[in-house]
Amino acid sequence: MKKLSRLLIFVSIICFTSSTMSQHYALTDKMESDKPATINNSESVISNDSINIPTEADSRSQEETDEIPTDSQQSFSDKNDEDVIPATILNDSSDHSITAYAGSGTEIDPYLVGFQAEMISALAMIQNDSGTGIYYIELTGNIIYDGATIVFDIHKDVIIDGKGYYVLHNNDSPSRAERLFNVAVAGLTVTLRNMNFGSDTLMDGNNMLYNKNPSHLIYRESVSPSSIYDVSVIIENINYYGTVYFDVISAARVTFKGHNSFRNSGRFVINHQVFFAENSTTVIEGMQPSSSTIDYCFYLSNASLNEPFVIDRNAELSIVTPTPKAISAINSIRMDIREEARLFIHTTHPTAISSYMIYHTQYANAVGTMILVGPNATVVHESQTMIGNSYTFMANKPKYIAFRAASRQTLSGRGIFTVNRLDTASAFGGHYQVSYRYANTQLGTLSVFPNTAVSRDLTNVYSGSSGTYDIIYQPNFVIDEIQVEPEVGIDLSNLTTTINTTRPPERPLTKYDFKLSKQRLWTGSSINTQAAQTQINNASLTTNGMVAVRSSPTESFWQEQKLYAGIYYVYVKVTGQLQEDPELAHLPSESFWYEVVIEMPKSPLNVEVPLEKIFKIREEGPFDTFESSQPVVSRSNFPINLTVTEVVEHTTDSPVALVNEIQPGANKQLRLHLRTTNNQDSGPLVVGLNQASPIEILPFLDNPLHLYLKGEYAGSLQEKHDVSYSFVYQLTAK
Repeated sequence: MKKLSRLLIFVSIICFTSSTMSQHYALTDKMESDKPATINNSESVISNDSINIPTEADSRSQEETDEIPTDSQQSFSDKNDEDVIPATILNDSSDHSITAYAGSGTEIDPYLVGFQAEMISALAMIQNDSGTGIYYIELTGNIIYDGATIVFDIHKDVIIDGKGYYVLHNNDSPSRAERLFNVAVAGLTVTLRNMNFGSDTLMDGNNMLYNKNPSHLIYRESVSPSSIYDVSVIIENINYYGTVYFDVISAARVTFKGHNSFRNSGRFVINHQVFFAENSTTVIEGMQPSSSTIDYCFYLSNASLNEPFVIDRNAELSIVTPTPKAISAINSIRMDIREEARLFIHTTHPTAISSYMIYHTQYANAVGTMILVGPNATVVHESQTMIGNSYTFMANKPKYIAFRAASRQTLSGRGIFTVNRLDTASAFGGHYQVSYRYANTQLGTLSVFPNTAVSRDLTNVYSGSSGTYDIIYQPNFVIDEIQVEPEVGIDLSNLTTTINTTRPPERPLTKYDFKLSKQRLWTGSSINTQAAQTQINNASLTTNGMVAVRSSPTESFWQEQKLYAGIYYVYVKVTGQLQEDPELAHLPSESFWYEVVIEMPKSPLNVEVPLEKIFKIREEGPFDTFESSQPVVSRSNFPINLTVTEVVEHTTDSPVALVNEIQPGANKQLRLHLRTTNNQDSGPLVVGLNQASPIEILPFLDNPLHLYLKGEYAGSLQEKHDVSYSFVYQLTAK
């Protein structure tokens, strides 16, 4: 780009010169209330059928009358406590013969039972029937049972539907029941559904709580070990409240369906497999064990790597246990937590050396626990002490996996958090990271790339601001849309960067980072590598080519002004937190650094120079006009060379000669230079064509260049001489 102009110089011995020129867990609370459940509310099962037991309204005056539908409607005086079931309503098996109430045991005509004797009779009829099942039994009311070693014995496939009623231990029974339901034959599948076992609010006619439960279990299989794997039980929509610490369920295979709640419960002993069915929720709140040697909630007595513990799609399991081990296994265990499934474990033992989400006897042989975690699944283990054991998570796009401990693991190798990433991208297109705090306040992150694994010894996890020792595997944020716009004009050269959208959109962002450089900040074949991301992260204003670094907790918009034309590298990154768990805000998730290469175009060429230069010479020798220098300003966004290419003399009769060099003894000779305040010099100028040195004019200077004339005069000062020159100059973009 070139531009020619003229600078007119007027010089007199009192010299006049003139010129003309223009030109940016609390963990998710999935547990039931700690408050006692009330009948047919938090404790009773929701069923599609009407529930024929007393209910509590949200608010009720003492004058209101409860209606309890039975075979005939009955009214009771308001003097009865709303949680009391009068003896006339409760089933009393002593006054009934052992006959089935009604029905033939088919799906459309099930056995209808409302008393202990009727249930025994129905099961006996099933045992003696020539068919193989499946047989169906439905409750028609609350069953109050007396104590026995085995209350109900099962010999064929059966589905027992409680229809929302209670199965309660008789407070007046002279002996305590040991087993409620017992399977006596191998190869069976038993379903218990829509039933409530025990209550901490329901009372008998003597105002005594129906809080007894069998001294051993509500379900057990008494078959030979060789055929134990052929038996399975389905637990569906069951509410349980216990008072005796012992096994709740002992079975080979258990499937939990619907919505199940086990409050104040004991142990679950599973011989082969436990399966939590799709869309089910199961809440287990364990009671304090009766012996310090009992240190688990779930026990897998013969587990293998054949997926003995499965939480199916969109199922949820919540365990709160005072034992140091939530799940214990004889052998190493493989757990499968499938798509959108959720596992929440809280071990509340206050003094255990370590607590375990899963513990197995092969730990001493350095065999880890393998846990498959599917797309958008969640795993959380919260401990009141330090977390022990080694866990290997085979992660396939989970929502997040988090451990939280009240104490720090102090033994190296005692607790290892390992993630093996199976997927090639997160659910919203990005990568994953392991985040934790170390040295009390510093945020540590490990990027986890597809088909790679990372491990972190929990001894490296120090307390953060939360006062807990937390580590989390979570997806990075993804920046969906970045807008980088240059804007140029006269005295204008701005670059605006805007982060428009990120994923997932519902997660709050807490920090926006921007970097701008004239050079690429990373090396290698891809920006999405640990090495490249570290290089960008470590780049500062002292890094070669770096122009600016910005960070803001709120602003996703950044504008850098007065940039030179050329190629730029824009880098952006966002940081945010898990919206579902504010207590994990101190373990934020970051996006990768994203790069945008942008060219800042050149603006129109525009230079402002002094219109006139006037100086006087009053003595022979060197002179300059520094004190009267005037600014020369570029309003373009690129450097410009100003070069004097020609000097034209306008005085025809002046004896003063413009020379390249003053000779000794010379008279009336003038040497003239164009000079700047940053010591640039055109060199001596002569009339005619010149090869003067260019003067560089930079854009956007806070202190612009000033031009002045400098030179030397030799000769007499007795007479006044006027001279006039014009400079022809050339402007060239660098």
